[in-house]
Amino acid sequence: AGFGPQDGREAMVRDLAAKMRAQARGSETDGDTGGSGVVEVPPRSGAEAELEDGKKLDSMIPMLEEKVVAAEDDSEKVSILAAPLQIEITAELQDLQMDSVRETEKAVR
Repeated sequence: AGFGPQDGREAMVRDLAAKMRAQARGSETDGDTGGSGVVEVPPRSGAEAELEDGKKLDSMIPMLEEKVVAAEDDSEKVSILAAPLQIEITAELQDLQMDSVRETEKAVR
């Protein structure tokens, strides 16, 4: 049974692909996007792409460095606030440890 011969489906796919290519070629020449809103970008050479990507990356580095430094600072603050939690629990230090738990939770939020 099935959906019919494979050759028929393959022919339909080839025809559809040919129509799409023809539409794309036509839109390249007159600037029409065929209503899809997609504009084809001419392929770039490897060197052009690498240079452009390098410039984008260079422009992003300062922002990323700031975020990394902020994350490191936050991590260090939490680790300092959580230090009393690493002490062995005793009755005398229980209040200090509970305060430390509250401060750590506030800092993490």
